[in-house]
Amino acid sequence: MVFKIKRAIVNVLTSEKYYYYLTQKKMNELNPTLSAALLAFIAMLSLVIGAWIGVTFSPSKKINATILAFGTGALIQALSLELAHEGAQRLLHEGNLGTSASWLVVAFGFLAGGIIYNKCNSVIAARGGALRHQATTEKYLIEQKKIKAKAKLNILSKIEIIRALPAEEMHLIIDVVQSEERAKGETIFKKGENGNALYLIIDGEVEINLKTESNRNKKIATLKHGDSFGEIALLSGGKRTANAVTTKKSTLWRIDREDFLRLLKEAPALNSALEKLNAERTAENITKITTQTEKKEWVQVALQSISRVTEKEKSETINEHHQKTETPIAIFLGAVLDGIPESIVIGASFISFATFNPNFLIAVFLSNFPEAMSSAMTMKRAKFSTKKIFSLWGGLVIIGSISAALGQMFFSSANPIVLTLIEAIAGGGILAMITSVMIPEAFEEGGPVIGIATICGFLSALFFSIL
Repeated sequence: MVFKIKRAIVNVLTSEKYYYYLTQKKMNELNPTLSAALLAFIAMLSLVIGAWIGVTFSPSKKINATILAFGTGALIQALSLELAHEGAQRLLHEGNLGTSASWLVVAFGFLAGGIIYNKCNSVIAARGGALRHQATTEKYLIEQKKIKAKAKLNILSKIEIIRALPAEEMHLIIDVVQSEERAKGETIFKKGENGNALYLIIDGEVEINLKTESNRNKKIATLKHGDSFGEIALLSGGKRTANAVTTKKSTLWRIDREDFLRLLKEAPALNSALEKLNAERTAENITKITTQTEKKEWVQVALQSISRVTEKEKSETINEHHQKTETPIAIFLGAVLDGIPESIVIGASFISFATFNPNFLIAVFLSNFPEAMSSAMTMKRAKFSTKKIFSLWGGLVIIGSISAALGQMFFSSANPIVLTLIEAIAGGGILAMITSVMIPEAFEEGGPVIGIATICGFLSALFFSIL
């Protein structure tokens, strides 16, 4: 029975009718699709090459910026001529639309693509996807620092002596705030000791007391969450005027006078404010000064002053994100968002090799190389393993090939308006990626010279288009 079934299958496969069906009909359907996937594979193979060079050789920032700018110029030329102009011409000659209508379709597509890219990129970046690019990494880390700082600043703003200081300098204060745990009944300081720190209660309870003549503790105040004590120590460093003892297990924030004095040398405005407070001397007068500044406004100004992150903060934040499952996924999705529109365009524009214009593919190849090299270097500095880096870009090459195949299957035979609109949306996404990632990163690392490199990339792509 099995033999008969096998024989029947062989007869079918070797029959003239099946051979004609396979070669004439099915191959006509499969060849363009597979060819489009192959073309996208070639264009995106430069991602792996660029990543390998970035990880292996780690080119200097100047070289990286120059190559990145060159790729940017090539891609801009391809977008303007191969997508925008060609799309408009297609609508004029094949879609029978007028000049204004053709422009409107292309313009709508580019704007829609840019908006879609920005919205998707914002969501992905917020979940760690920003770590895939140097330009977005710095901004992301600063935003993460602001998120963490806001909670601290909201608490610090309750301390009158701190809020009397310039909000613009508070990013310096945040860096010296230390957290410590205290057991119940623990003495924080005693009367007569040198005032060497300010304390803020985050959780728990602290009693301020004095010894009476009969050697008993006389309670002066009971402090709880949000209360501070030892403020005058920051101003004068004088002797403690009372005892401070925990009545519950407590979490305290501490600002050491030594750290505070060091900051004064770095921030003249902070030093001037401290001299003013020293002139006032009493807590009553300090309160009068600070009532003029609203707490919310003070916090907002302090947050705006945060414009950099230290190498230690970068390392700590990145290590935190490595432990989150969503971060590698977000980085991968971000890379997909950057590269898939290009693949869809390659697939949608492919009908046969006889009519295929390779200019856009060449531009994509030229731009992918520096983008992957830069991203791989950024990820390497962010302590991503070589295996993860190559898995990311290798996976993107495969997904790009599949996207090109799908683009060819669904859009290559679409009517001119639909095809042009799809290409324009993809072009808008690519242009948004260029302006938000590639150009800022190139300029930051290369300076004004990247303008010339961009022009060279543009002219190189133009040369291929007029051959």
